[in-house]
Amino acid sequence: MKKDWIARELTIEVIIGVFIVMVLLGLTYFTFVLKGRVFGAPEYSMKVRFYDVMGLRVRDDVICRGMPVGEIKSLELDEGGKGVHVHLTLNKQLHMKVGYKITVVSTSILGGRNLQIYEGFPENNEIDLDEYYGEKPHDLMADAADLVNAAKEGLTDEDGIIANLKSATAQMREITDRLNSGKGTLGKLLSEDDQLYEDLSATVSSLKNIAARIEKGEGVMGQLIQDDTLYVEVQQAIKEIRAAVDDFRETAPITTFTSVFFGAF
Repeated sequence: MKKDWIARELTIEVIIGVFIVMVLLGLTYFTFVLKGRVFGAPEYSMKVRFYDVMGLRVRDDVICRGMPVGEIKSLELDEGGKGVHVHLTLNKQLHMKVGYKITVVSTSILGGRNLQIYEGFPENNEIDLDEYYGEKPHDLMADAADLVNAAKEGLTDEDGIIANLKSATAQMREITDRLNSGKGTLGKLLSEDDQLYEDLSATVSSLKNIAARIEKGEGVMGQLIQDDTLYVEVQQAIKEIRAAVDDFRETAPITTFTSVFFGAF
């Protein structure tokens, strides 16, 4: 009886152990699949030097042409203080060309990073270096902080927006005070008892009277506008003057020739 119980316990432990191993193998397999790796496939190494890696970590993805091609294997500081050496493990061989670019890119505002590789234009000459150089990364949060600080300085410094608004407000207040006190041409126009305002009102009244007389047909202008007979007579006189001028032009050469001919005798 005791032997049967021991055998049963061993069987259960073996089954559980096999299950755990299968789970671990499955996780390992899916990890490789998600990373784009294939068992037994060759791996390629690549080294890149950056001045600043902006929080890049081991096992972060390496992206080329929009797809993962490897991961970050290790990072180490340069002993001479010249940057960071980043070692990559790639599952595809990349053909780097003149004009290549390698950058660290933020994947989210929460701090995710990956390394992106642009191989260069296909028509450029291919290069093979022991170590490639990456570009200085752009930190979105740092850039946003710099922008906010620049805007704040622009608002608060001596020549900033707030200072200009204060100056403009003071000038508008001064202009309003001058108008209320009747100073300047516009201030005089706005005064209730000023002579300039009265003269302007009188001028407007005179213009209204002249316009009313013209509408009634009074005066020469009124007759020209209201009486068609006078308008026709003026048009007829203009035509007669124009005809007389035309006749004079036609007879002028004959008169000149006659005067020259008889003047010779």
